[in-house]
Amino acid sequence: MPEGQETTCCTSQKVILPVLVILMRSASGCMLVLLQDGFYRTLQRRARTALAGVPRGPNYASALIADLLALGSVAFSVLAACSSSYAVGALAGVLIALNVVSAHNFLHQKDNFRMYYFNLSFMSFRCVV
Repeated sequence: MPEGQETTCCTSQKVILPVLVILMRSASGCMLVLLQDGFYRTLQRRARTALAGVPRGPNYASALIADLLALGSVAFSVLAACSSSYAVGALAGVLIALNVVSAHNFLHQKDNFRMYYFNLSFMSFRCVV
Protein backbone atom coordinates (compact mmCIF):
# COMPACT_ATOMS: atom_id res chain seq x y z
CA MET A 1 0.00 0.00 0.00
CA PRO A 2 1.38 3.45 -0.88
CA GLU A 3 2.67 5.67 1.88
CA GLY A 4 0.04 7.84 3.57
CA GLN A 5 -2.89 5.69 2.48
CA GLU A 6 -4.67 4.46 5.59
CA THR A 7 -7.38 1.85 5.42
CA THR A 8 -10.35 1.39 7.65
CA CYS A 9 -11.47 -2.16 8.12
CA CYS A 10 -15.15 -2.98 7.70
CA THR A 11 -16.96 -6.24 7.08
CA SER A 12 -16.96 -5.96 3.28
CA GLN A 13 -13.23 -5.30 3.32
CA LYS A 14 -12.68 -8.34 5.51
CA VAL A 15 -14.42 -10.41 2.87
CA ILE A 16 -12.60 -8.96 -0.13
CA LEU A 17 -9.05 -8.76 1.28
CA PRO A 18 -8.35 -12.54 1.24
CA VAL A 19 -9.42 -12.59 -2.41
CA LEU A 20 -7.15 -9.66 -3.19
CA VAL A 21 -4.24 -11.35 -1.43
CA ILE A 22 -4.75 -14.44 -3.59
CA LEU A 23 -4.90 -12.28 -6.72
CA MET A 24 -1.74 -10.43 -5.72
CA ARG A 25 0.17 -13.66 -5.16
CA SER A 26 -0.86 -15.06 -8.54
CA ALA A 27 1.37 -14.69 -11.59
CA SER A 28 -1.09 -12.42 -13.40
CA GLY A 29 0.77 -9.31 -12.37
CA CYS A 30 -2.46 -7.53 -11.39
CA MET A 31 -1.84 -5.48 -8.27
CA LEU A 32 -5.14 -4.47 -6.66
CA VAL A 33 -5.07 -1.96 -3.83
CA LEU A 34 -8.06 -0.39 -2.10
CA LEU A 35 -7.16 3.29 -2.18
CA GLN A 36 -9.21 5.82 -0.24
CA ASP A 37 -10.03 7.76 -3.40
CA GLY A 38 -10.44 4.65 -5.59
CA PHE A 39 -13.60 3.27 -7.14
CA TYR A 40 -14.48 0.79 -4.39
CA ARG A 41 -14.09 3.29 -1.53
CA THR A 42 -15.99 6.01 -3.43
CA LEU A 43 -18.84 3.61 -4.18
CA GLN A 44 -18.88 2.51 -0.54
CA ARG A 45 -19.10 6.11 0.73
CA ARG A 46 -21.83 7.07 -1.73
CA ALA A 47 -23.87 3.95 -0.99
CA ARG A 48 -23.61 4.53 2.75
CA THR A 49 -24.98 8.07 2.44
CA ALA A 50 -27.69 7.06 -0.05
CA LEU A 51 -28.92 4.18 2.12
CA ALA A 52 -28.76 6.05 5.43
CA GLY A 53 -32.52 6.67 5.62
CA VAL A 54 -33.67 3.28 4.33
CA PRO A 55 -35.19 1.09 7.06
CA ARG A 56 -33.36 -2.17 7.62
CA GLY A 57 -36.19 -4.59 8.36
CA PRO A 58 -39.17 -5.72 6.33
CA ASN A 59 -42.13 -3.46 5.81
CA TYR A 60 -45.07 -4.21 8.13
CA ALA A 61 -47.50 -4.54 5.21
CA SER A 62 -45.31 -7.02 3.31
CA ALA A 63 -44.78 -9.10 6.45
CA LEU A 64 -48.54 -9.14 7.09
CA ILE A 65 -49.26 -10.16 3.49
CA ALA A 66 -46.71 -12.97 3.71
CA ASP A 67 -48.22 -14.21 6.97
CA LEU A 68 -51.77 -14.11 5.59
CA LEU A 69 -50.73 -15.92 2.41
CA ALA A 70 -49.06 -18.67 4.44
CA LEU A 71 -52.07 -19.01 6.71
CA GLY A 72 -54.48 -18.98 3.77
CA SER A 73 -52.53 -21.55 1.78
CA VAL A 74 -52.41 -23.98 4.71
CA ALA A 75 -56.08 -23.39 5.57
CA PHE A 76 -57.30 -23.84 1.99
CA SER A 77 -55.10 -26.93 1.54
CA VAL A 78 -56.69 -28.56 4.57
CA LEU A 79 -60.15 -27.44 3.43
CA ALA A 80 -59.53 -28.89 -0.04
CA ALA A 81 -58.45 -32.21 1.45
CA CYS A 82 -61.50 -32.37 3.74
CA SER A 83 -64.04 -31.39 1.08
CA SER A 84 -62.36 -33.18 -1.88
CA SER A 85 -62.95 -30.06 -3.96
CA TYR A 86 -60.69 -29.34 -6.91
CA ALA A 87 -61.74 -25.69 -6.98
CA VAL A 88 -60.62 -25.14 -3.38
CA GLY A 89 -57.43 -27.07 -4.16
CA ALA A 90 -56.75 -24.80 -7.12
CA LEU A 91 -57.25 -21.75 -4.91
CA ALA A 92 -54.83 -23.25 -2.39
CA GLY A 93 -52.31 -23.78 -5.19
CA VAL A 94 -52.60 -20.15 -6.28
CA LEU A 95 -52.08 -19.01 -2.69
CA ILE A 96 -49.01 -21.23 -2.35
CA ALA A 97 -47.58 -19.78 -5.58
CA LEU A 98 -48.13 -16.24 -4.28
CA ASN A 99 -46.64 -17.32 -0.97
CA VAL A 100 -43.45 -18.46 -2.72
CA VAL A 101 -43.14 -15.07 -4.42
CA SER A 102 -43.59 -13.20 -1.15
CA ALA A 103 -41.25 -15.57 0.75
CA HIS A 104 -38.55 -14.98 -1.85
CA ASN A 105 -38.32 -11.36 -0.69
CA PHE A 106 -37.43 -12.55 2.81
CA LEU A 107 -34.64 -14.82 1.55
CA HIS A 108 -32.51 -11.77 0.81
CA GLN A 109 -32.87 -10.37 4.32
CA LYS A 110 -31.44 -11.34 7.67
CA ASP A 111 -32.48 -14.82 8.84
CA ASN A 112 -36.10 -14.87 9.97
CA PHE A 113 -38.97 -17.34 10.20
CA ARG A 114 -40.65 -16.05 7.02
CA MET A 115 -37.89 -17.68 4.97
CA TYR A 116 -39.46 -21.01 5.86
CA TYR A 117 -42.68 -20.06 4.02
CA PHE A 118 -40.74 -20.97 0.88
CA ASN A 119 -40.66 -24.58 2.08
CA LEU A 120 -44.47 -24.86 1.87
CA SER A 121 -44.03 -25.36 -1.88
CA PHE A 122 -41.73 -28.37 -1.26
CA MET A 123 -38.71 -26.37 -2.41
CA SER A 124 -35.97 -25.73 0.10
CA PHE A 125 -34.93 -22.15 0.78
CA ARG A 126 -31.35 -23.34 1.33
CA CYS A 127 -31.02 -24.25 -2.36
CA VAL A 128 -32.11 -20.76 -3.42
CA VAL A 129 -29.84 -18.67 -1.21
